[in-house]
Amino acid sequence: PRRCDPSPRPRRRRFECDGVGYEGDAALLGKGRAALREAGVAARVELRATDFFGVEKGELFRDGDVVVAYLFRDGCAKLAARLAGELRRGVVVCVGFELRGWKCVEARETAGLKVRIYEVDSDGGG
Repeated sequence: PRRCDPSPRPRRRRFECDGVGYEGDAALLGKGRAALREAGVAARVELRATDFFGVEKGELFRDGDVVVAYLFRDGCAKLAARLAGELRRGVVVCVGFELRGWKCVEARETAGLKVRIYEVDSDGGG
């Protein structure tokens, strides 16, 4: 299996990729945008002021293949259901809680948080 490094280094700087993030909390959105500017990646990573679960089906994973989620247990359950229905390939990095019923290919602890990595095959689901 592929190995992913879930360290807190900005992925954009290392891999030269674009990103889109979703945050419904205005205070966290502001902090996230400030962190992107500080890391020098704000021109390539967009944070949208909306809840991830409110984004229209088909829009979330059209161009991407990595999902990073920092959610509580209930949010992870909703995420797992949505990913199983929409994500056909890629990697899911879940910080904090697990995606129950999915096979974790790697787990580690960083900054006191459990990080689990799941690979998604062409049939969807982990």
